[in-house]
Amino acid sequence: MNFRAAISTGFFAGAALAGVTVIQLGTNNAANQTEPTEVPVVVKPFRAAKGELTAALRCDTPYVIPPGTLQKFSCTFKNGTNKEIVAAAIEYSVILESDGKRVTDTRVHALVTSFDKNLSGPGKLIPPGGESIVGPPGPMFYANSVIKGVEVKVDYLEFVDNTTLADSDNGSKIIANVRAGAAKYKSWLVRKYKEAGESLEALSALLREDPPGASELHRDAVEEDGVRAYRTLLRRVLETQGAEEVRRILSK
Repeated sequence: MNFRAAISTGFFAGAALAGVTVIQLGTNNAANQTEPTEVPVVVKPFRAAKGELTAALRCDTPYVIPPGTLQKFSCTFKNGTNKEIVAAAIEYSVILESDGKRVTDTRVHALVTSFDKNLSGPGKLIPPGGESIVGPPGPMFYANSVIKGVEVKVDYLEFVDNTTLADSDNGSKIIANVRAGAAKYKSWLVRKYKEAGESLEALSALLREDPPGASELHRDAVEEDGVRAYRTLLRRVLETQGAEEVRRILSK
């Protein structure tokens, strides 16, 4: 199983292609569209759950435009534990029939509410009983395939006391990549801010620019989501609280 990363803040990272047969992502062909139809969604159990305290998913009914266009849908992620959740990975799989074979396209959403102690941002932890909306960012198109259904499950939880629950290591790896990318972007931003004489105007301008390329940040492709997500958080702070608050966050 070969995972790519999608992120939310509440924030998502990660797409992942899974299955023995290679499937082709297509384009939306309006000429061939028919009326949307429901497909079944199955919420699979979180095997790492301990007792009755865990996290739960409640999903809308997915719709497809036959044969191979999955419309955007969402699920509600609820913290059913007695501890605050710092990060979570939610796995969703699209079940397809392609060339007469059953194929699964699996993607992982990494919900990251907080970075490490040196990268504290405006993201809020998910308290016991708290909820967050998760799901794919938009419609997905599969060429030469028929969508049969969707499966969704919690794969990984990280709590405020640094304990974790996991069905696999896929979610934790994606979240680690997010944080690594964010750390590299923060280091770059601090360096550029100091080179500009610690000007708040220069800091604001840097955040409004596109993030630097991979070579300038010395980052891997898998860390791209973290770069963009942390920049999004800081821009939100800039717009709502001002450049001085951004400077304070970067000084930690």
